[in-house]
Amino acid sequence: MASHDSAQPPKDVLDAWSISNATITPITVGLINRSYLATRGTERFVLQRLHPSFSAAVHLDIEAITKHLENKGVGTTRLLPTQSGALWQEAHDGIWRLLRHVEGLVHSEVRDQQVAHAAGRAVADFHHALLDLKHTFHNVRPGVHDTLLYLNKLQILLRAHRLDPEMEPFVALSKAILMHGKQLPLEPPLPQRLIHGDLKITNLIFDPACPEVRAIIDLDTLARGTLDAEMGDAFRSWCNPKGESNVAAEIDVQLFAAAVTGYAQGSRDWITDSEVHALRPGTERIALELASRFCIDGFEDSYFGWDASRFASRREHNLVRTQSQLSLAASIRENRDALDREVARAFRVH
Repeated sequence: MASHDSAQPPKDVLDAWSISNATITPITVGLINRSYLATRGTERFVLQRLHPSFSAAVHLDIEAITKHLENKGVGTTRLLPTQSGALWQEAHDGIWRLLRHVEGLVHSEVRDQQVAHAAGRAVADFHHALLDLKHTFHNVRPGVHDTLLYLNKLQILLRAHRLDPEMEPFVALSKAILMHGKQLPLEPPLPQRLIHGDLKITNLIFDPACPEVRAIIDLDTLARGTLDAEMGDAFRSWCNPKGESNVAAEIDVQLFAAAVTGYAQGSRDWITDSEVHALRPGTERIALELASRFCIDGFEDSYFGWDASRFASRREHNLVRTQSQLSLAASIRENRDALDREVARAFRVH
């Protein structure tokens, strides 16, 4: 749960979609965009103010890709145009959009192997549906999942704050992250694929009656990228039942086995051997990358949302999240042999 501004959306935003008479309720799941549930009678929509790190052009990408997914029979949300037909609305406080609400269940952590398996299979189906889509992105975010870039930025911040007593916890964590980073394996050359870019478990909407995924949401991070980063981010989120706000986070080998088996069932026909062998190292790398990002925000105190019900400040929450992801990266390294065996078993490779 993240801390968000509780202010209501501007009236001109509500008028743009003729939802001024809707009941507007803040949605507190999510770290980046400010989100609301808009209820009008039996209709439900998701109203969001886009984070400034994204440009309005991202909506052109979302529209093209969700239309393709829908045509392929893959569950997805869709942008709802304004009364004038626009995909977004500019207001004094930023860029707003309205999305079709996907009813279902959101998990904050995964503790059930069936849920992990269903998540893996759903993402494989998502990737498979996009294999034949030729799309040139309007919104391009350089440096996404550039682990070395984040580690280098962390090194700069460490030097700048190494004698700052208030930053001592982040200084110590920075040193540990950078030490771990020196031992990461080199990233292999992998195919560029159309990926989601942020497959944390809260971005999958499940059927409440059974462990099946109805839709994958939060599509601002759609991009071309590699599967080691894409699935590494997914597995580090799905297979850590303690969650991102527990300093003793660790990989659950059985959840990983279930998730990777689900993914393999939907991807064996097209995934390459090099991509398969990069799945476990990618999970470790992305856990460490996220540790570095939380630590960077610990120094800068400007980016991630935070849970005000549990923490006194963003910085306090970032301290715990940094410890959590560093602990997870260490756990993945410690269990690498067991995790590699599960990957080999799922994909039937050696």
